[in-house]
Amino acid sequence: MLFLQIVLLSNLALAQLSNKLNSSLRFETIKQLSVMINDLYVNPDMATKMANQLTINLQNGKYDTIDNFGQFGRVLTDDLFQIAHDRHLRIYYDPTRVSTLKKLEKFSEEEKRQVWLKDNEDKSKTNFGFKEIKILPGNIGYLCLTTMEKVDIAGETASAAMNFLSNSDFIIIDLRNNNGGWSSIVQYLASFFYKESDDILFFQQHYRKNNEVVQFRSLPYIQGKRMEKTPLYILISKNTISAAENFAYSLQKLGRAVVVGEKSSFGAHGTGGPRIMNDYYMIQLPISENINPITKTNWEESGVDPDIHTESKDALNKSIEIILDKIFEKNNDEQFINTLGYSLVQDGKIELAIYTFLKNTNLYPQSANAYDSLGEAYMKAGNKELAIENYEKSLKLNPNNPSGKDALNQLKNTE
Repeated sequence: MLFLQIVLLSNLALAQLSNKLNSSLRFETIKQLSVMINDLYVNPDMATKMANQLTINLQNGKYDTIDNFGQFGRVLTDDLFQIAHDRHLRIYYDPTRVSTLKKLEKFSEEEKRQVWLKDNEDKSKTNFGFKEIKILPGNIGYLCLTTMEKVDIAGETASAAMNFLSNSDFIIIDLRNNNGGWSSIVQYLASFFYKESDDILFFQQHYRKNNEVVQFRSLPYIQGKRMEKTPLYILISKNTISAAENFAYSLQKLGRAVVVGEKSSFGAHGTGGPRIMNDYYMIQLPISENINPITKTNWEESGVDPDIHTESKDALNKSIEIILDKIFEKNNDEQFINTLGYSLVQDGKIELAIYTFLKNTNLYPQSANAYDSLGEAYMKAGNKELAIENYEKSLKLNPNNPSGKDALNQLKNTE
């Protein structure tokens, strides 16, 4: 046994020095990969299929000509995907990360705390994924969130962001380019949209090992004002991943949010972070699956299906249009709508301003001012034909409008 260990270690050292794979390392990598999949992968039947196929591939010589570490990891990932279709399952070459994690295991609690603080500091440079937050015209709160960081790291920033939005009449959370992350922040953010006395089961995670089930319910305490009555819209796309999908799926199925955009397609499994395979490879291994209390299933393979389908690039404007219609239902005063339209112009949202001014001309077809505003918006959009048409309508209703005359002359003289 000692001799065999020395031979294997020699092979590992030789591979490291040459920066090329050899047959022994390929064999040991697949052996370890098969063990980990069989022990931990969320679906035991699928785990057996994947491990068996790896053995067949190895015996058939599929990997014999691969001597590049990175390529081997990519090929193994692709082979497993062909069986499980699981985007969370990935093997990648990263000996530096392996070495760092092994050293971390031997650190004292104080040393680990210092690493945590450094990690926290690094992630703060991207504001923990809270990329953009603002109040749009119409008192619409908007949050662009690009990652789902752990709540113990990002909780303070999350609270500040949600409190900033808390006086909005409507809220849009943009997850179109969110790369996923951790369930704890999903639970925390979702809790802002329920009352303190609510006890809502958002989702639960089922772990294959020990058949463990962990529930994620609405929290009785959060650092901020709750928005249980504020209408919520969530934007998603093909680039919405994992925990971000979970946020959209959970609140959609509870009837708490309207999801707008393109269907997502990443997956509903949880990995708990990367794991060491050997001195060269890390593995992202799905060990749990999300189960929704309403559907009794999840979005694995099927994706999160929006309530309102539109191209990703149009999802924000589409959501605002829907919200504007709701605003107009409550307040259809001509001056209010006109002012809102100009707020959208100032915010650079010309298409939405046109949408708003058009609403005003439909509601008030005898208003010269409504057509004048619409003509101005079309002019800013570069649509001379429609700008001229609406200025002419305005002047027909009110010939004594010098600014309208000047704008119309300018448009006609530049044709």
